[in-house]
Amino acid sequence: MVNKGEKFTVALLLSMVLVGYAVMLKKPAYLNRGGEEVAVDDAVPPLVLYTGLQDTLSESAITELGLTAPVTGIKFLLTSGRYASYYEYQADPEQVLAVVASIPFSRSSIQADMTCRRISYRDLEVLRSEIPPGELDRTAYFWYAAENEIEIYESIKPPLRHTLLINRATNHVMHRASLVI
Repeated sequence: MVNKGEKFTVALLLSMVLVGYAVMLKKPAYLNRGGEEVAVDDAVPPLVLYTGLQDTLSESAITELGLTAPVTGIKFLLTSGRYASYYEYQADPEQVLAVVASIPFSRSSIQADMTCRRISYRDLEVLRSEIPPGELDRTAYFWYAAENEIEIYESIKPPLRHTLLINRATNHVMHRASLVI
């Protein structure tokens, strides 16, 4: 049985998502703060939620990775409707790359990757520069990972962009899945 509090939470989240999608269809929203225009996602803190890897990857993909315990993470839902989820887990790096590369995507997708592309630390810095402060503050462990300890990969699988930071020495994976706009 669903209680009133759960109904309210679901209704609130659905309305935020719907409003966000409506905003995405228009040009980015800005607030006027003391005569200066500031992007809404930079001015309004994101809603932070718990999420599970099963919200991003299929059960079969999770099984292929050999993950037996549930992997939880955090999800940032921005005012604009954009979102990003962050996960950390231990898995074989080659298996992670194969699983993410095999995620299906629509044939009508304008941009999609068939593989996981290795990207540079500079590319990660460029991505980091686009992250709103409310998200960046809580995910510094991801964005400021030690360059000499990780390999960085990206795979665009609409509607998501997967950014993977992999430490091959420890099989530690930091995984960000974000909405591609």
